[in-house]
Amino acid sequence: MLLAIGRGLRRRLPSADITVLSADILPGFLMEPFDRRLPSGYQAFRRNKAWQKALHKVPHGVNLTHECSYLLLKSTPLRLATHLSGLPEGFIESIRKIREADVIVDIGGANINAIWTSSFYDKLIVSVFASQDTPIFYTGQGVEKLASRIHEYRLRQLVNRAKIFWVRERASKSAAVNAGVLDEQIQIASDDAFSLPLPASLPKLNEKPLIALQYRCYLEYASDWAIQKMAMQLDTLHETLGARFIGIGMHYGHRDERKDLKAVKDRMHHSEAISIDPKEHDPDSALALLASMDNSIGMSHHFAVLSILAGCPTVSLVHGSHYKHKSAGLSQQFTHAIAYLPLDHDSLLILEQLKRLKSSKTIEAASVERDAAISSAEAVLNQIVSSLLPNS
Repeated sequence: MLLAIGRGLRRRLPSADITVLSADILPGFLMEPFDRRLPSGYQAFRRNKAWQKALHKVPHGVNLTHECSYLLLKSTPLRLATHLSGLPEGFIESIRKIREADVIVDIGGANINAIWTSSFYDKLIVSVFASQDTPIFYTGQGVEKLASRIHEYRLRQLVNRAKIFWVRERASKSAAVNAGVLDEQIQIASDDAFSLPLPASLPKLNEKPLIALQYRCYLEYASDWAIQKMAMQLDTLHETLGARFIGIGMHYGHRDERKDLKAVKDRMHHSEAISIDPKEHDPDSALALLASMDNSIGMSHHFAVLSILAGCPTVSLVHGSHYKHKSAGLSQQFTHAIAYLPLDHDSLLILEQLKRLKSSKTIEAASVERDAAISSAEAVLNQIVSSLLPNS
């Protein structure tokens, strides 16, 4: 959600020099583009170095490789460490910018310790190379249950270095506290995306329900079973409600979600019920389209967030622990704007949730929840800006 944070800071600090560094430059660069041939759809670490290839043959090899890369960068001359870790030359320039920064804002997205832990170590490396006088704000973070003592220690290290460490729901705070982080070190605030400008409110004049659809062949959702199950759910909704679907492809790394939506469409008996928008959407265009929809159905965290922001009641069909954690956390904050259900849930119960979310009382309560989330996101930006002002 770089766009949300960047715009928010620019509005408040129009003369500031804002530099954006992404995980494509930091060690996450070592992650290869998504490869469906890998077990469960996991990405693979690019094993350029002999020591990396050796580590990957042992249990927990990905985590070991990240830990060794982190220690190399922390304790070895930078140019040598960059070479030994197989990082691009651009990494050194990124470190220069980190060292020169007056403030660092590290935004959320994937849960910081999820799946392969690359973003976890990206954050650690930034904290190591930043000047000790430079405040680091972690915004919109998600934390899952940590799998090892070393990761618990590294999380405490991150939080101790932070000026403020914000997580986006109670479940993430509980996971951090269970890892030994002090309760008072963690603050809960809404997702960064809630600082995006609201889209124009549009009347819903659709004769039959018009439902926005998002799907990403990613992790467990890359399996043939998951794609087929989503297609079956959409067929049932079309047969029962006469619903039509507009596929919205969101930008996500190297993936083209329009192709993923086509994979679902190709499995549907009523493929005529779904149209895939040809545009690959950014947050602005997605918000504008979602504002015209009766409901949305998807699987990713930020598609649900954008749906809530657009006033579009949403159902997340979850599959696998990673997305279950994210959707459960979001539904804690928005009990009236979102429902999350297993991907293989009874279709009639999904229908009931869609109807519940569309009731006038529920929509009114969801609007109150959304306004509170917007205020929370704006408060985060104000706290960051205040740290840069004289006498703050």
